[in-house]
Amino acid sequence: MNYSVILLNYNNSKETVDNLKRIIQFKNLDYAVVVDNGSPTAKYQFLKDFIDKIIDPRIILIRNDRNVGFASGNNIGLKWLNNRMEYHGVVLVMNPDVMITEENIERLSQAFVEFPEAFIAPRMKNGKSWWGFTNLKKTIINDFLHIKQHKQKCDDVLKKQKQVEVLSGALLAAKMDIWKRVGFFDENTFLYFEEEILQFRAQQQGVKSYVLLDSCYEHIGGTSTGYGSNSNKFRKDLIHEKRLQQSRNYYFKVYLKVGKIKRFLFTVLWFCYTVIVLIKRGLVRINMNIKKDLLL
Repeated sequence: MNYSVILLNYNNSKETVDNLKRIIQFKNLDYAVVVDNGSPTAKYQFLKDFIDKIIDPRIILIRNDRNVGFASGNNIGLKWLNNRMEYHGVVLVMNPDVMITEENIERLSQAFVEFPEAFIAPRMKNGKSWWGFTNLKKTIINDFLHIKQHKQKCDDVLKKQKQVEVLSGALLAAKMDIWKRVGFFDENTFLYFEEEILQFRAQQQGVKSYVLLDSCYEHIGGTSTGYGSNSNKFRKDLIHEKRLQQSRNYYFKVYLKVGKIKRFLFTVLWFCYTVIVLIKRGLVRINMNIKKDLLL
């Protein structure tokens, strides 16, 4: 079964180019739509020069004048395929720092023969492939108190796939008709919770999600969050926690219908927790720097 891939690039042109070099060798690839999310000129030019050099009509480069976030950026690619090409095949939304073989991507595309109205993804070899829907109780227990209620189990050799609630957004695939049915990504989040909101809406419409246990990919991680490699570490942590809380609060309010008082109390708890975590991380870094100075 043929498929197209969407790669959202921001400040990670090298990973995007490396990914393109691999996937353009795949025989059933229709399009590779690269959406540059407002990367600095030099990094965008590096990407553009590569695409111009290989002259492959399957590769489409779209440049945004600013970073519009994960959801809006990927929607630009999805809507380009839908509106400009009237595409009806399988579409993979894939991070540039994902590594997947042709064999595994073929297994993924063939899974749509059995599950044509679903979101499907291979399991991630080096990270979390799926999880259950988030709520206030789970967030407090798992994230704040660090009490893990369950572990992922993907070692059942008798199963080729497993129905789950939320698949990781690092690599997520569905037929275009399903992307359209759920309304693509909700663009009210900049970063985080995009895949959870997407699959929450999908579940409401009877669209299921499956992880393929006999197919896998690797995700390097951390190359496309948009904080910049030279950013101050404290600032990076602060931006991460702020964006995470903004998206989570939006999800709680709009989709889980959590009331104002509960969301306010949760925000206070989150603020206290975040301050403690950032102070601890800062002290660890100071201690590491002192040790380095002593060794010198």
